[in-house]
Amino acid sequence: MNVRLVDPSCQGHERIADGVEVLFFASSLEFFPKPKNPAGEIIRLHRVQVTSFEDKPQFVCKVGPGCHVSFLLFDGSEEGSDIPYHTSTAKYSMEKERELGILKYMRGWLNNRDAPLMNHKYLQKLFELKSGEGPCDILCKVVQVRRQKRNDGKEDILMFVWDGTDCVPQPLRSGTAESVFESGASLATELAEGWGSLELSCEEIKSLKPPRIGTFLPVCFWSHLESSIPKVGDCIRLKSVLVWVHKGQTCGLFSSRSNWSYHQPEFMVEYSCRTLNNLVSQWAPENTQDLLTTTDYEHIPWSTLREVLVDERPGKYRVLVQLVAYLPHDYNDWCTKVGNGKGEFPAKLLPSIGASPKATWIYSCKFLLRDATGTIEALLTGTSAEQFFPGLPPLDPTKNNIWKKTLDTRMQHLLGENTSKDAGEWIQCCVEGYRIQVGTPNEARKYRIFGTMMKPIAPASHVQAGSGV
Repeated sequence: MNVRLVDPSCQGHERIADGVEVLFFASSLEFFPKPKNPAGEIIRLHRVQVTSFEDKPQFVCKVGPGCHVSFLLFDGSEEGSDIPYHTSTAKYSMEKERELGILKYMRGWLNNRDAPLMNHKYLQKLFELKSGEGPCDILCKVVQVRRQKRNDGKEDILMFVWDGTDCVPQPLRSGTAESVFESGASLATELAEGWGSLELSCEEIKSLKPPRIGTFLPVCFWSHLESSIPKVGDCIRLKSVLVWVHKGQTCGLFSSRSNWSYHQPEFMVEYSCRTLNNLVSQWAPENTQDLLTTTDYEHIPWSTLREVLVDERPGKYRVLVQLVAYLPHDYNDWCTKVGNGKGEFPAKLLPSIGASPKATWIYSCKFLLRDATGTIEALLTGTSAEQFFPGLPPLDPTKNNIWKKTLDTRMQHLLGENTSKDAGEWIQCCVEGYRIQVGTPNEARKYRIFGTMMKPIAPASHVQAGSGV
């Protein structure tokens, strides 16, 4: 177990401005200190071993039966009791006049301090993370922990953390392991791919009652932790975490030099402000006029894709997203002939997609949409597709190269291929969630785009990152 301790002597100190790390070791979790709150409690330690790590003092405490270190835990609030609520041994002694005076002083300092408790030199929000800039610290909340057994019997750990901000969007297929880890690049990549997916599944998200805004950052644990790991719901400070990009996703790496400690959820104030103002993206253009699309429902408040994913009911949403991929890859397959033959779209189903009964060809494609909270595949077909691509009606693509060239120009514009934006452009669109094969084992929730139209292509304007919408 790792704990960070501070007292008034830490403020402004060159070596311990961020506090002193304490490593607790015990034969069982039951012997560790059990603070009632993640931060702000008061502890008295006796007979600690003083060592150093990276030129900073560090305390080592072996607790439990047969160990010499003892501790007392006190409530840190000003009205807290002078009797410890957790002790390492049933019997203990205190120099009441002196130690109760220190306890009173510490409570007054904790609850009335003007300066922050920590040095923010290495502290970064998820919004600020950049690959390859060296180790950093992250204040965050643990939203999920995955475990899987290795062949040697130890566990691999994948933790998802959140602080209410959005990671920088990355190109879908980008990776920076080679530049960040040098000789360990292949191991880092193997570690990430060993989990199959570094995103929470829809089922996991639904079980969490998650916050609607903000990235869930995956943190891979490179080395086995001898101490306990944080639990879901804990607010912690991750320390000396490396950052890299794996297949377009920002990731954290908890290495042998990393550590963690409990901390107060200071990021909740900023999250509450974002939620109150419905600021669903920190990287999209501030002005909707700078988006590449318009919708028929611009009066509808924004939803995040996480909200779309967890809502099991049929529903319609307006989302602010990036288009990062599409299917089919071949434009020749984007339109389907209406008819009764093999591979043709049945004429009797045209009303179900809002198409004219006289239609001879219909669009049939899928977009992969992404925001800071998730990704969805959304179908674009029928009159919704004709609205999306004004002036480009569906036809036989194999016989019209001008049509395909025009479509390609528009798609490359939507993907941001011809702009300076590394991770693509932003669009708004209306998405409908619906269920298919209801009441059968194959029942599933699907999504389709409607009520959205692409604007005419114009010279790209510069959008400053972080303006927020």
